[in-house]
Amino acid sequence: MGPGLGGRLRRNADTAHANNRDSLDSYGSHWAGPFVPTNHSCQHSALDLLNAAP
Repeated sequence: MGPGLGGRLRRNADTAHANNRDSLDSYGSHWAGPFVPTNHSCQHSALDLLNAAP
């Protein structure tokens, strides 16, 4: 992981967690919010982000 990438991943993950999930912890396509219901591919991408963040 390059310099600074970990910080960017962490900020994106924190933003998605704070602004882009519903009461069941489903994630939408706009990580900065607001939550918009969508499909499984956006949920998968958000989980990849959360797993990649240090």
